[in-house]
Amino acid sequence: MRSTSKAQAGEGWQRAHSAEQKEQRREAILGAAAELFRERSIDDISIGEVAERAGLAKGSVYRYFATKEEVFQALFLQGLGAWFDEIMPLLRGLPRDTSPDDVAALVVRTLAPREPMLRLLASNSCDIEQNLSFEAARDSKRWMLDHIVIAGAAFEAALPGLPEGGGLRAILRLGALVSGLWPMGHPVGAMKKVLAAPKMAPLRVDFYGELESSFAALLAGMCRAS
Repeated sequence: MRSTSKAQAGEGWQRAHSAEQKEQRREAILGAAAELFRERSIDDISIGEVAERAGLAKGSVYRYFATKEEVFQALFLQGLGAWFDEIMPLLRGLPRDTSPDDVAALVVRTLAPREPMLRLLASNSCDIEQNLSFEAARDSKRWMLDHIVIAGAAFEAALPGLPEGGGLRAILRLGALVSGLWPMGHPVGAMKKVLAAPKMAPLRVDFYGELESSFAALLAGMCRAS
């Protein structure tokens, strides 16, 4: 962890001028936000802390992101893009007789190492997106549309039983499953203590197990309906 004080933050930096310098500064901000997010929730992180962890002045962060939510939206899209880059070639390489169960297992296997992105996805619609400017919201949805269309085609290649456009819908529904199941599988505070009682075992949710079985059932239903 950096020990840079607020007074020292930004001393070693000059204003970025070239595109490369600006991209390096932006990545430093996202990297700092990712480090802090591994330690605590978005609500408990401030822009000032992100700047300090990145070794920047607080005002420098605002040259790249208007709000804290924009920082974490960018971090979410970065993580989602990395997952798409990993899973699309794997989907395209599956045999033609691949089952919905196989696809769901692959999805969960590739998502499991990406818990920070899953946490961001679980809070994206309710918290992050609600606090974006119009321009940031528009840009993020344009990014999603461009990337989900391509990723959706990879799902359709893996499961020819999906209707045209079904891959895109499957990804959106996967997001809804993650958003609903994540907080159920990761209770906090008093609820975590309540659910730890042996008699409460029927109410505890195995996040990855439920995600895999639910997504497999969803894909199978979409294939049958086509």
